[in-house]
Amino acid sequence: MLIEVFFPIMMKYCWLFILFLGTGWLSARGQSQDTLVNRSRPLFPRLLELSISGASYRGDLGNYQKWSAIFQAAYRFNGFRRFNGRLGLTRGFVTGENRFYTFRDGEGNLTTPNTFFRANLLSFVYELEYNLYFSRHVRVYLSQGIGLVRFVVKDAEGQNLADLTDTRPFEEIYGNFAFQLPTGLGFHYLFRNGFGVGGWLGFWNIQTDFLDNISAWATKAEGIIFSIFVSPF
Repeated sequence: MLIEVFFPIMMKYCWLFILFLGTGWLSARGQSQDTLVNRSRPLFPRLLELSISGASYRGDLGNYQKWSAIFQAAYRFNGFRRFNGRLGLTRGFVTGENRFYTFRDGEGNLTTPNTFFRANLLSFVYELEYNLYFSRHVRVYLSQGIGLVRFVVKDAEGQNLADLTDTRPFEEIYGNFAFQLPTGLGFHYLFRNGFGVGGWLGFWNIQTDFLDNISAWATKAEGIIFSIFVSPF
């Protein structure tokens, strides 16, 4: 049963794993060369990062009107000029509300999905970072990641919307896990004492249509999360 569920998902994203393997091989080659010729090695090749960010949702129940707090902890590899990696753990939530949202199905019947949601999120992500600018103190980079996110969607009363089948077509059943492909632009500045500050902005790209519990009764393809964070480390 598990194979039948996960095998189609793995096949769908196998191209992404191949891309990461290929990029990692190129990164390893570039990093081995950097080790020999780089004369501006970073002050600290590994960093522990703690951050708080603001995240906002765009979809059928909102358009970036509400912001919520997201907390992150990460272990960052910072030793090379071209490519670096980051392992991150994120916990927080996003929310949205549209009290007047309705949807007409294919037969013209007026339906009323949930008009509020709060999605509690827990994710683990690996990000590959490409340095646009690099020095001993400063780094500006583009990042592309892959990870797994657990999401639990609740209504205003705290009820799990996945269990409330009257909020969507009867045949729609979904789980609490999805792939995540975060894309962003970031920077950090390191002081000589080992502390630093940094920032990142980008999109989470969670691969599910049920972040707000609305799929078939939706007018937009899927919910989008935009996030900005500032981190001392």
